[in-house]
This record gives sequence, C-alpha cells and structure tokens, in this order.
Amino acid sequence: MRITGLIFIAFFYVSIIQAQSNVELKVETFTDPKVIVATLDTNYLYPWRNRVLASVKAFLSLENGNHDVMVLVTMSKGKTAYIELSSRPKLKKETTDHLIRRIGALSRPPRSRLTEYAFLIEAKVNRGCQDPQLKFLPQIALPEEKVRTKFEAADLKGKIDLFQHWVLNDVIPVLAYYEDSVRTSQKAVNAIGEILSTNSFLHLSSSNVTVNNPDYWKASAEIEVGDGLIILSKICMHIAKGEFDLAKRYLNIAQAFPEQNSMALNFYNQLNFRMEWLFDDLKEEIRNGKKMQIEGDFKNAELHYAEVLKIIPNSALFNYEFYYAKSLLMSEGEPEDIIQLWKDCKEIVYRCDPLFNMNAPARNSVDLYLMSKRHEINLLFTNQMSIEQNILEYADIALDLKVYGFAAHLYWLILQNKPDDFPQRDILAHYLYCLEKLGDTEFLHRYESDYSRQKSRKIEKERKKAMENSPEFMRSKGIKAKDKKKKNAN
Repeated sequence: MRITGLIFIAFFYVSIIQAQSNVELKVETFTDPKVIVATLDTNYLYPWRNRVLASVKAFLSLENGNHDVMVLVTMSKGKTAYIELSSRPKLKKETTDHLIRRIGALSRPPRSRLTEYAFLIEAKVNRGCQDPQLKFLPQIALPEEKVRTKFEAADLKGKIDLFQHWVLNDVIPVLAYYEDSVRTSQKAVNAIGEILSTNSFLHLSSSNVTVNNPDYWKASAEIEVGDGLIILSKICMHIAKGEFDLAKRYLNIAQAFPEQNSMALNFYNQLNFRMEWLFDDLKEEIRNGKKMQIEGDFKNAELHYAEVLKIIPNSALFNYEFYYAKSLLMSEGEPEDIIQLWKDCKEIVYRCDPLFNMNAPARNSVDLYLMSKRHEINLLFTNQMSIEQNILEYADIALDLKVYGFAAHLYWLILQNKPDDFPQRDILAHYLYCLEKLGDTEFLHRYESDYSRQKSRKIEKERKKAMENSPEFMRSKGIKAKDKKKKNAN
C-alpha cells in the first residue's frame, strides 16, 4: 500500500508538471536608459521588475490553451505602478484581475521621482494566439499613443498647456539632473543646471540666460561633441516661456547632425510631434483669418488675430498678420501712421523670431538685401538635411541679419561636425566674432591666440562685400541711380 501511494503521488506530481503551459516573455521599455537612471533607483527597479516577470510567467504557465498576453506597467511620477493587461483570446476577468493584484502586491516597488517610467511585457502562452485577426481585449494604449491621442484632441490652448506642462515637469528636471554638480564637475554646465532646477529662467529674458550668458557658451564647449544637453536646455526654456518660434528654429538646427546622446534624440522625437501639431493648429487659425480678409472683413480678421495672440503672444506670424490686417483698415490713413505701424510691427515680429521672413517696406538697398536673405531662409532651410547641406549659408545669413546668437550656434555646429569642410573660411573666428557681438568678453581669455581685432575687421569687410556684390543690392542701387538721374534731368 505504501509503495502504491508513493507511485500515485509521483504520478500526480508529474501530471502537474506536464499540465503547465510554456510561456515565453519579451520586454520592451519605453523610457530612455539615461532617463531611467535619473528618475528611478535602479538598485530597486531591476530586482522588482524581475519579480514582476517571474510572477507573470508563473501565473500564465497555469493557463491552458494558446494565448498572446500584454502587460503594461506604468509608473507615473510619485505614484505606485499602474498595471494594464490585455490578451487574445481574451482571458477571464477574474484571471486578469488576480494577476494585476499579484503584481501590485509585490514587495519594494520603486517610485519614479522625475518623470514617467513604463515597460511592456509580451507573453506567448504555448503557441500563442492562432488567429492573427483576433484583437487584444481589453484594448490598451501604449504610453506614446496615450500622449499623442490627448495632445491631438486638444485645442490650440490645450496643446500649449500640455506642451509646457510636459517640458516643465518631465523634461527640464531630467536635464537639470545631468547638469548637476553631483554628476558633472563642469562649472558652466552646473550653472545652466542651476538655472533649470530653480526655474529662474521663467523670470528672466531667454537671451540673458542663454546666448548673452558666457556660461552658456562655455557649457556648450565643455560637453562632448554630439551631446545635445545644452541646446536642448535652451529649446525647453523657450517652450516653457511660450517662445515656440525660437524653440522650433533651434530644434531644427539641433537635429541637423547625428546625436550621440540617446536621451537627446528621444526628447527631440517627442518635441517634434508636439511642435508639428501645434503649428498645424496655428496654420488653421491663419487660414480662418485669411478667409475673412479675402471676403473683405478686415475688422473681424484683426479681431481674430488679436484673440489668437492672447493664447500665443510670441508668434511672429500672428503678430505680422495682426498688423497686416490693421494696415488694411488704415489704407486711407496718414502715411506717417502707416510708417509707424510697420515700424512697430517689425519690432514685435523680430522680437518673436529675428529670422522671420516678412514683407515690409524697404527703406534702402541694405533693407532690400536683408529682406532677400530672410526670403532665402524659407527657400533653403526646409528640413534637417537641407540645413546640414547649407549650414554655412545659414550661418552667414544669420550673421548678416545680426542674429548673433543663432549664427554662433551654426558656426559652432560646423566646428563640431564639419571642421574641415570649409578650408577657405576661418569658422572659429566667425564663431568668436559672434560671441564678441553678444558681449561675451570671457572668450578672449579662452581663445586669445585664435582671435584678434584684425580678424574681426576682416569678417566685417567680407560680409559688406558679399552684400554689395549681391544682385538684390546692385539692382536696388541701379534703380536709385536711374531715379536720381531722371530727377536731375527734370
């Protein structure tokens, strides 16, 4: 009898082993590795995640049949893990609820400090679902899908609020983490990190904390080539302050060359779709205003642009269209008033985006030349590839327009990425010339052997010669000479 009992127990044990299903797991993480380090204590995270994987595998091994199962684990900042489970064919609700509770009960779950962390477990039970047409139920959206859906559904103001909230609360804290003195001994990088971590940039001019700040250029030089940490900091400051035109322009040049920092690339991708959809909404609002203008309803067009400017006051395009609508209402007004109107318009528009292409009255040959340069920007620099191919032209245009901060960034990108492509030009001298114009005198101590007053004068002569030899400048001078000759003859 005892032997028979032992045989029965052994048979029962073997049956349990044979009844267990085969489970294969794959894990996909949606958070960049550098962000993970910044926001979570990996000493707790990885052991806890391994326990999650073991629990999922052990639990699903008891399920019969062929299934595909997805388990999405999302850890929002400061909150406990949120578990979502979907399957095909659909598992019983009591089964999925039990597994979710089991994961939630695991000991020592980490908390995310700075931003969201998420990972997806894909499980194949036995042979997996045999019907590829079958849908996962209940449906779950992956983290980026959730963000995109919410962002796309929002109106213009909603998009701006979501964009700024994400940058201020999820991106900037991570950038400040890597610029902190605990992680880098570079003093200038620490100084930029201090500006970010304290949010002091919100109460100061963006120019004063970046392009007019010697620490900003020192920090750009201190970090490794291909690390977008500093320019990304600048882009985020502009977004947080509602300066989307400037943010978009710097985002475009930041992506012109391959980055070595995966975190920067990840943030660029997330910035891109938000920026694209935001500007799509702006284009739609412009179309609405243009429709009113075409119908001759200039007053309502002006009111429409004024309302949009309450939402996005730093838009060069909307400020231009607002003043243009005003000018249509003043077509019978005094010339002095119209001249003043366009003067005010240029001041406000170029404050929003100093490289904006605007059709405004040209007072002289220089104005006409600079207007042609603005137009050239729209023709040449439509995407990252065209920026890389024409980067020297872009830098020279910014220099001619006296947008020294932007020009300095472009010359610096050339020095970092294409140092030997322009042997006929002293790119370092052009970069240092821009810093001098920005009021950065500290660079003289760092580069005193590479820069001199003589080089500065040479650059000014070259830019003047380029302008005077341009077709636009020569044509304008020719027209003026003819007019003067005709006037003297009369």
